[in-house]
Amino acid sequence: MMPHDAAVARVRGMLGALLSEERLAEMAAAPDMESLDRLLSGSPCGRWRRGPHARDWEAALRQDLEDALVRLRALGGAAWAAVVDVLLAPCDVANLQTVLRALAVHASLQDVLAATLPTARFGHSLLLELARAGSVRHALDLLGTWGEPWALALRRDLPREVYDAVDLERRLRRAYHAAALGRLPRSARADARLMAFLGDVADAANVPAAMKRPPGDDAYLAGGLPLRAWRRLRAGEPPPLAGLARVVARAGDVEDAELAARHELLRRAERLLLADPLGYGPLAAYVHRKTAEVARLRAMLRRLAGDLPDSGLARRVARGGVA
Repeated sequence: MMPHDAAVARVRGMLGALLSEERLAEMAAAPDMESLDRLLSGSPCGRWRRGPHARDWEAALRQDLEDALVRLRALGGAAWAAVVDVLLAPCDVANLQTVLRALAVHASLQDVLAATLPTARFGHSLLLELARAGSVRHALDLLGTWGEPWALALRRDLPREVYDAVDLERRLRRAYHAAALGRLPRSARADARLMAFLGDVADAANVPAAMKRPPGDDAYLAGGLPLRAWRRLRAGEPPPLAGLARVVARAGDVEDAELAARHELLRRAERLLLADPLGYGPLAAYVHRKTAEVARLRAMLRRLAGDLPDSGLARRVARGGVA
């Protein structure tokens, strides 16, 4: 079963409304915040701006992304929404991990929310409520009341006193990804092109784990390359010539590997758009173009705010950014 024609048509319209490469290049060349402020004011996120400063624009970008993804998820039926959730699962996991880390060290709400990118499933209001939970245990309880059974399982297995934060993050990552895949209906699972791309999404999320030694087998998400391929990479053996694992072999560090993996995933989303223009191709392309656009704009803002050197900006803009 193909996605509804009307939903696909609307997504293609949303693709056309994204910033062009020429416009992004013009913004990246802005010499100061005043110039970038003027350029951003004419973009779609300009309607969310509350002030001229970099932090105001960061908030506007987060609001614009959440609004776009909520509209995107609502375009189709249950199958459509389930696919959106799997595509955004890495972003949702990163947001949840950020909130749990902040709760563990009692970080400020402002710092927590500034480090997240709200999505359709976990928007700003839910992340704010989660960040106010007071503790990691209470946050997991809250997630359980929101209909996330994996959170209740993590809470039940959490030691009463001291717990391993790294182990908790690994288990959260795998449990969330498995739950998102489990919500896919049979019609979506029967789409070979879609499932191959979702395997690429899992592989891109596995790249950072492959760069860290020793990560342990439980750090990997299923669905993409077999675990034995990642074990070979971890051991320093020659990697397979196919798949996103190639970017790990070429990368000099974890950040470079993540950027390269995101760039490769965006390229594969564009290939899926060409191969499946009336199916899930436009959906996958929009999710990755939009998140890459926001990441690139955030990198520009941080460069002008002094938080990112020009060399760092060049890497992110060239490779689609890193949120």
